[in-house]
Amino acid sequence: MDAARETTRRQVERMLRSSGLDPTTLARRAGLAPSTLTRFLNKPVNYILSTSSLLKLAAVCPACGQAADPVWLAGVGRRMRQAREAIAPQLADEVIADLIGWSVEEFGEILDGHLEPVLSQFNAFANRLGVTTDFLLSGAIEGLGRRNMRLLLQRFPELLGTEDPEDIAPGTDSSHGAGRRHRHRS
Repeated sequence: MDAARETTRRQVERMLRSSGLDPTTLARRAGLAPSTLTRFLNKPVNYILSTSSLLKLAAVCPACGQAADPVWLAGVGRRMRQAREAIAPQLADEVIADLIGWSVEEFGEILDGHLEPVLSQFNAFANRLGVTTDFLLSGAIEGLGRRNMRLLLQRFPELLGTEDPEDIAPGTDSSHGAGRRHRHRS
């Protein structure tokens, strides 16, 4: 979560620099409470901005999205690849690309973090695979359905911060985030 929070913070700071606005003005123009942005930027917080908030901020600053942070873009591509490999391993890249409306080359560039996906296609990808855009944008696993969360965490346990997939509770309630099962060792 710390890496996602710092990446999101860098994105917002880039929006502020590109727009020339202060945090309060940017937040108000985006229809957000100014404290949402100022707390996130100025205080140690234990959350990241929601996808909805980030999209509202980006709408105020359309030029800000023209040159995405390469570190953030690589993370988005990596999480898209993780979702694809864990949830739909049987589908060829050509099939997924065709379902979303990308060429195979575009899909590969997006997964490699070299091309920023178009928002409507990005949302279509999330919907087709049954993952949240919050997961794809920031790695937040809260809100994923039980099945998809389990598939992702079994294939990529580092998403939870554990190295042992057996530590992942198979019946985790997605509305409360990822749970862990404690093993009793003798």
